[in-house]
Amino acid sequence: MKGARALTPLEIQAVCMAFDGKYAVRNRTLFLVCANIGTRITEALNLNVGDVLQNGEVVEVLYLRRETVKGKQSRVSLTLPRGARMTLRDYLEWKQEEGERLNKRAPLFSSRQGGRLTRQRAHDIFKAVYDLVGLKGHVTTHSPRKSYAKTVYEKSGNDLMVTQKALRHTSIEKTLHYLDTIADDVTQAMPNYEFSDIDERDKTSTSKIIDFQQAAKRLSRKETKKRTEDGTERIS
Repeated sequence: MKGARALTPLEIQAVCMAFDGKYAVRNRTLFLVCANIGTRITEALNLNVGDVLQNGEVVEVLYLRRETVKGKQSRVSLTLPRGARMTLRDYLEWKQEEGERLNKRAPLFSSRQGGRLTRQRAHDIFKAVYDLVGLKGHVTTHSPRKSYAKTVYEKSGNDLMVTQKALRHTSIEKTLHYLDTIADDVTQAMPNYEFSDIDERDKTSTSKIIDFQQAAKRLSRKETKKRTEDGTERIS
């Protein structure tokens, strides 16, 4: 989503801790899947149980079916880090305890009615927890993916090619426009002059600036007079 900002690690932790209620495990897992492997919210919502659970184990490589990928160009493979696998394992155990369907074609993220969780419902869930935590700025269901992008960019040593590959962008220009990290770097490099702690009598006022200019003129006249009297050229 255009304009959505990335979350800091502390904000991600705060959001994870803020999910509550009966479906806290489901909602936290959805959030972390997007943040850990950079899936778009629609890609995560289109996952089936069989995509992540095979032979009783959570897969190490997640394959996104072609029909669920943006652009539908090809099937996508994503390596699941250990944290993501543990999160999914705990979530699947929760689904079993809740009596939710675990057959291969069952939605991984189910609604209360047993169907597939919708994007609008995911938006409402994320917005509620963002508000609860008190996050500022434009934070949306796309913010976890933006957080993933920022992390990859920083950990790769600001390597745009690696970031482009991780985000599955078709062009480097799209990655450049996508990364608000670039703007963050510029902001951090900007000067930040602060004079509020200086005593009032030490602050530079208009009258003092005029005095400085007059003093400079007097010094210049003094130096000219000195050179005339000495009959020599002086470098000041």
